[in-house]
Amino acid sequence: RGKKVWELLVCDDTGALRHAEYFANNKVNSSNLKVALEALFASLGGVRPAKVRFFRTQMNTIIGRALKDLNIKPVPSLKCAELIAWLDDRYDTVYTQHPGFQPVVAPLMGQ
Repeated sequence: RGKKVWELLVCDDTGALRHAEYFANNKVNSSNLKVALEALFASLGGVRPAKVRFFRTQMNTIIGRALKDLNIKPVPSLKCAELIAWLDDRYDTVYTQHPGFQPVVAPLMGQ
């Protein structure tokens, strides 16, 4: 219907761990992010990282609050090479296949 969805992408620096989850636009908040991360960590045997790097500074408040509630240090960073490579791949193989896809004028990560 042309409504935006948000996607949570979690990976490690090797790409061995990859998790993707969609959220409706009206469900994007720190509480729902915290619940999603708790479920992910539980599925991994309860292991949690000490810190998490993320590059979406626009989401700093939501991400930071969810991570702090989980006692994980949030680290805003543009050095998320594996995530950026995964996003580039998903743009070509996943996003362009979605109904209602609208190409962006500029590449997602400024290739």
